[in-house]
Amino acid sequence: MKLRYSPLIKQSVRLGEHINPHKKLSWKQANKLKNVVNRSKKQSDFGSDLLEYRRLTSVYGGLTKSSFTKLSKSAFRAPGLSNINLLYKLEARLDTCLYRLGFANSFGMAKQLVNHKFVQLNGRTHTVSSYELKPGDIVTLKTRNYSVPAWIKTNPCPPVNIEVDYAALRFIYLYPAQYVHLTAKIKDIPLASENPLASENPTVSDINSTNVNVVS
Repeated sequence: MKLRYSPLIKQSVRLGEHINPHKKLSWKQANKLKNVVNRSKKQSDFGSDLLEYRRLTSVYGGLTKSSFTKLSKSAFRAPGLSNINLLYKLEARLDTCLYRLGFANSFGMAKQLVNHKFVQLNGRTHTVSSYELKPGDIVTLKTRNYSVPAWIKTNPCPPVNIEVDYAALRFIYLYPAQYVHLTAKIKDIPLASENPLASENPTVSDINSTNVNVVS
């Protein structure tokens, strides 16, 4: 995860979209972001691809270039559509699952839980937040001082591909996610690779026609 030295609102202004919808903007911040979005500006193909890449990495807590490149190459090697494989791998990360289930209110907090040895994977302490979960993996939070927010306990809405027990602070990864919710409007899922088929990668509209639902 890249270190963030600037406020999220500045990142949102650069990307032209609010990337953290859980945080309410002030009137001044919202007006500033609205002016940036409404501003017409011509952009090259490279600039457009770079913007989509930055939006996607920001949605997943600020992935480093090396991490994203590694995931992209792995997605190319896997059978099936590369863009869908990339979303599978992003959603299967340990920090992503902790965030989706509500055990952490941000990707930074999810990574902190893992790095501080508060997470066990299959009964053993695990400290790699980027680990890609496999079907059947059991993840447990071993800290006694941690409490799940009340609104999650009363109205849980976990991903259907994960079986979670909030009372025991434990969940089981069942299968790859079939529904992906992106908090930013991404026109095309970028892939960082020199694969010659990169130009033939499907767009988000193509992915929607398959068994993976992408909502921006």
